[in-house]
Amino acid sequence: MYKGKHRLVNWAVEHPRLVVAVALLITIGLALPIPGARIDTDPENMLQASEPVRVIHSRIKDEFNLSDYLVVGFVDNTKSVITPDFTERLGHLVSKIEEMEGVVADDILAPSTVDDIYRTADGALVVGPLTEPRQDIAGPQPTLAEKVSENPILAGKLASADGRAVALYIPLEEKKFAHIVAEEIEHEITSAGGFPAHHITGLPVAEETFGQEMFKQMAMSAPAAGVLILLLMLVFFRKLSVVMAPMLVAVMTVVWTMGLLVLLGFTVHIMSSMIAIFLMPIAVLNSIHILSEFH
Repeated sequence: MYKGKHRLVNWAVEHPRLVVAVALLITIGLALPIPGARIDTDPENMLQASEPVRVIHSRIKDEFNLSDYLVVGFVDNTKSVITPDFTERLGHLVSKIEEMEGVVADDILAPSTVDDIYRTADGALVVGPLTEPRQDIAGPQPTLAEKVSENPILAGKLASADGRAVALYIPLEEKKFAHIVAEEIEHEITSAGGFPAHHITGLPVAEETFGQEMFKQMAMSAPAAGVLILLLMLVFFRKLSVVMAPMLVAVMTVVWTMGLLVLLGFTVHIMSSMIAIFLMPIAVLNSIHILSEFH
């Protein structure tokens, strides 16, 4: 085994141009599939599908028919946002959201979709739309915020007691729709105009944002790590031509690994996006020992 390695090294030393040419061709060939990589920004997929915690989580969601939700909040810190104009605009917005792909329209929680449950003057229990006036009641009509506060299921969830905050809860068929649905909602709100300050959140949005930010950080951190390694080696060896060889080895190692990962059909997720930043320092270790001997 040792003799075989020795012969391979000797052959490589005796044919440097051929070795470099073949290495460059392989590098170019493996770099081509990288732009077509399948990207997965879901943090949940950092665990295998067979992990007990994921299996239990999926089973509970199926048994109780649970969905991942987007939450759209409207807030005005100075006055109540629940006005007839706002309620009408909100109803139109909900109608648009119901038509979006990936939304479970029947389960949307909004002032225009939930029921108002109350007793009439003669003690009868009535269930009707929350946005419509109550029938057969004594005294003045309650506001929408008051109706929400009287309902223990909706109180503090659909609207605040003072009416300065209102929320929509939008269930999704799958959380992969979160990003596109959030963008469409943002577009509809901007196009319609007349809404108070709004925020779009929810676990799917948070996970998507986390995943995307991780990839952005890796896109900046990997080159930064390469530059740092290069500068450190320049400090030690004081000659750019000397340190370029191990840096080329490091770059080729990263390209070969990521190229093979994509070529073999693996998805690039949050954990595998860190491969580059881990491989570069590992790839230059042996090179540093060799350079130290010659230096």
